[in-house]
Amino acid sequence: MMSPAEPPSHGRLRRMSNIPESPQPSLSDSKTYVPSETNSDDRRREIKVLCRECKTLDLGVHSFKVQSSGSQGSSSGRPLRSYTTARQLGTLRKIRARSSSCPVCALIVDSVQDAGTQKANGEFFDSEVLEDASCSLSWEIDGREAASSSSRGTNPKNMVRGLTRRLHIRWGTAKLSDAYLVYVAPETFARTASDADRVWAKDSLFLGRTIAPDIENQALIRSWLDLCQKSHRGPCREDLHDGADRFDEMVSHSYFGVIDVQNMQLTQLPRRSDRRERDARRPASNGQHEPYVALSYVWGGDDEAYKTTTDNVMLHRTHGGLENALNELPKAIQDSFDLTRRLGFSYIWIDRLCIVQNSPRSWKLNAYNMDLIYGNAALTICAADGDASEGLKAMKPEERNKTQYKRAVIPRLDLMVTRPPEIYIRASEWNERAWTFQERLLSRRCLIFTNGRVYFQCRSTGMSEDIFGDQKGAGWSLDLVDAPMQMFRQLNNRAFWVYMKCVELYTERKLSHAQDILAAFSGMANMMQERMRAPFVHGLPSSHFDLALLWQPVRSLKRRIILDKDGKPVKDGNHTIPDFPSWSWTGWMGEATYQDDLVGGVLDNVSQWLDTHTWIQWWVRDGHGDLRPLWDYHESEEDISENSNWKGYTQRRGAPYQREFSHGRRDRDRHADGSRSESEEDDDRESAHTFTEDDVDIVLRERSYARENIAFYEMLFDEGRKEFNITLRDYPYRVVKAPFDSQLESSEFPLLPILQFRTWHTWLHITEAAPRKPHIEKSESRNFDVDMETVRYHIADEVGDWCGSIVLDAEWAYKASGRQEFIAISEAKNFTLSECQEWTYYIPKEREQSEWDLFYVLLIERKDEKWERVGAGKVFKESFRSAKFKEIMLS
Repeated sequence: MMSPAEPPSHGRLRRMSNIPESPQPSLSDSKTYVPSETNSDDRRREIKVLCRECKTLDLGVHSFKVQSSGSQGSSSGRPLRSYTTARQLGTLRKIRARSSSCPVCALIVDSVQDAGTQKANGEFFDSEVLEDASCSLSWEIDGREAASSSSRGTNPKNMVRGLTRRLHIRWGTAKLSDAYLVYVAPETFARTASDADRVWAKDSLFLGRTIAPDIENQALIRSWLDLCQKSHRGPCREDLHDGADRFDEMVSHSYFGVIDVQNMQLTQLPRRSDRRERDARRPASNGQHEPYVALSYVWGGDDEAYKTTTDNVMLHRTHGGLENALNELPKAIQDSFDLTRRLGFSYIWIDRLCIVQNSPRSWKLNAYNMDLIYGNAALTICAADGDASEGLKAMKPEERNKTQYKRAVIPRLDLMVTRPPEIYIRASEWNERAWTFQERLLSRRCLIFTNGRVYFQCRSTGMSEDIFGDQKGAGWSLDLVDAPMQMFRQLNNRAFWVYMKCVELYTERKLSHAQDILAAFSGMANMMQERMRAPFVHGLPSSHFDLALLWQPVRSLKRRIILDKDGKPVKDGNHTIPDFPSWSWTGWMGEATYQDDLVGGVLDNVSQWLDTHTWIQWWVRDGHGDLRPLWDYHESEEDISENSNWKGYTQRRGAPYQREFSHGRRDRDRHADGSRSESEEDDDRESAHTFTEDDVDIVLRERSYARENIAFYEMLFDEGRKEFNITLRDYPYRVVKAPFDSQLESSEFPLLPILQFRTWHTWLHITEAAPRKPHIEKSESRNFDVDMETVRYHIADEVGDWCGSIVLDAEWAYKASGRQEFIAISEAKNFTLSECQEWTYYIPKEREQSEWDLFYVLLIERKDEKWERVGAGKVFKESFRSAKFKEIMLS
């Protein structure tokens, strides 16, 4: 899905190898493990062919297939099959030397060949570096059969046990990717082109299978689809959005259409022909429309690539209107037409053809409904072999990858090298694009073409050409590890957890047009918004807004700005409202994450933290420049996540500032301080006020606070000044506070990237946690690597005592002055060891006794009447002892 302005350029592979690597575990020395099981003489003779290192693995069918407890005989001397310590096999050089006589070592060398050792530009890695890479093997439990509904529950006897094990190959360098050795099913199992209604035995499940070079995989693909549609329940059947009504509404409009692959024309999606389902008096439901396929692919770099425009759309609407353009379309689209027909479908949705690409209205209406388009497709074809010009290689016998590395290790035991599909998917250009992220995750079922193979993934399981999957098609295996679609099993349970994962995965993708950052995430936001029951505000869910603000950059980021065709900023940047907010990850170009060091202390019970450890009433400027509250005690709905600990704000949070008592006492208890401060921090009007003990007692009862630090809780009553004072240059006459509206914005009047609120403000000092090397002088002209990691800085109070920690952009911090502005935004539970290595007794408590003595803070930088976020960290509350309660406008 691309912006109508222009197709994107080719994306570069992020990794140097054409196969990405999983994070490498530490390769610590392991003790040699000698199995206690007594082997027979035949067994000893069989393993003589193995080298000394591989003999200790005790290889045999019994190692790869989990035996039932009753079949293992006496429990005395039973060996440990899987264990947590990796077995060291030496360097690649040593393994290569042994590979001529040891078949296991030969397979490990084969795995390196399969992984590839070439960079994206075709250059080879330093062979010496690879040869000296150390290798380790470890056993992992693999396949698990789908649990029947009658066996579910908490009874341990009903838990699903593993059926197979794999040997995990790991390397001490990121330039070589992980691989697995799996047991190849014996040839006695039936050879068939379909996984439906198999005739082979249960014993073949999750074992390796030979790819038959002379059999087309169309029947296999169809069988995967049938298994999911007929056998799967739960995630594969239920809507991950309230899709029926919204989908019907979308289909009823004139901007949505599909391609009829039989008649080769654009058309509206028809309703099913069954007359019993047809009723013109009521809108058709999701199931009342003909099924269709969707295509996810990389456009490529051809600016003149054929697409639907206002000039040819009416031609495309005629019978055979796309026939003449077929040869002008990229291979991925041509192959998708063919596959759609062969699988028995008549309709396909492809953005390049179904959206009028030079019509901003057509583009926007479709782009912001991606959750409906991909979420209601019967199947999504993912063309991940390359860009659109590569096509679907697995569907072509001459391009299909039939290479398999198999060897007979000992009699009756053949092993095969395999890799989880995710390794190949991550290496693809398709996986690097921001638009394809939501296209994959929103889909019920994906058929992913990559590495010359085809893989099936749905919300329940995954299936591939080289592994026998569960007969019911809903089992689990190691091939599902890191598969993004699996995380959506948690959507109903803890929606905000899914949101955090989505942000991390999405922000590492490439986006050709800066202005598409929200559009390419909108489908995901729509889906999560329906669980959280709250609108998203510039990418942040308003139901969890205080927590959503606590994202951090993975490495140095640059502000996101919209550029014109000459590469110059559209806005001058002096006094105008910015394109994107600094307080949201959408306002920056680069990877963002919710690091455990920062937010880990609140994730045990998110809902309680939001209700009892936050106080700011957040306001956002709407499209008319008026202020609107993000959450309202009376009007807002509550998150419907099943796990109550992950819900958002609840009505408990509204008590301190939305009960009538606070309005009645406000004028009586507040006293105005009309003087202006002489210091630089008092550059606008301040409001100081005191409250009675009764007021504080009510707050403590309502929110279950510890009764201490009464001055801190006075901030909860800050609605004393009904009007905000800071105005925008674009809206200069007054500040208007409009009522809460669950529909905060519209396409005509999107929200401005401006927050306005009141909280504690103070000045603190920052200094590098790791001192700068003496020979490096501070200079404005110092060059910084654009991929330079972020750096941790200490925060110190006015007298120089350490009081907190913050992660900052290295280049900004290097040039910044030591004294900076900070605002408190919520309470933090404690410091981690990486944030505070030595306990200095800044407060009179032991480290273990200290809880909720900290603030989450933002370091902010003044820009005219507004401030911008620079970083997020933690400080002791005590460091805010001279703070002012201040009105802040954050852009």
